[in-house]
Amino acid sequence: MSLSSNINSFSEYTEFVKSKMRYPEKHALVYTTLGLVGEMAEILDVVFNKVLTSDETLELTDCQLFKEVELHRQLTYCVEQMMTAGNALQRISKGLRGDPDKQIPGLEELFEFYRSKGLLKLDDEQTQKYLKELGDPLYFITAGAEAVGSNVREVAAINESKLTGRELRGTLKGDGDDR
Repeated sequence: MSLSSNINSFSEYTEFVKSKMRYPEKHALVYTTLGLVGEMAEILDVVFNKVLTSDETLELTDCQLFKEVELHRQLTYCVEQMMTAGNALQRISKGLRGDPDKQIPGLEELFEFYRSKGLLKLDDEQTQKYLKELGDPLYFITAGAEAVGSNVREVAAINESKLTGRELRGTLKGDGDDR
């Protein structure tokens, strides 16, 4: 897939992303963290949906090799749990974003309590750990793009196109991949 893009560097992509942010600044750390986990669950769904629902995989349950059946059962359980958790975390992040139809009673008060106790502020050491861990998804995004014959620049261009389209349609806030 080849898209034209106005983005030529990570700095330009960062500025582009900043222009699309639609959540209260006070929720930035929590919202982006929950959103990242939720998006990872969506990626998991894309990859494992076929694995977990194909007729070929169902034949595995007839297999006499206990190790393979048990590993498949464990993998299925883990994927299902991650999807459930990812959906719940996305619901919470959308509530934090301030969508009126996504409000969760008590959520704003809970995070206000966390803020009042200083629990949502990272000290320098925690900030460094956080930044270090953010590099891991970046690594896997880069490697995942390479695994399908693409690269991070194309991922950024596709994301730019998707977000720009959503902005033009007034659907930056909302649900669904194709909104």
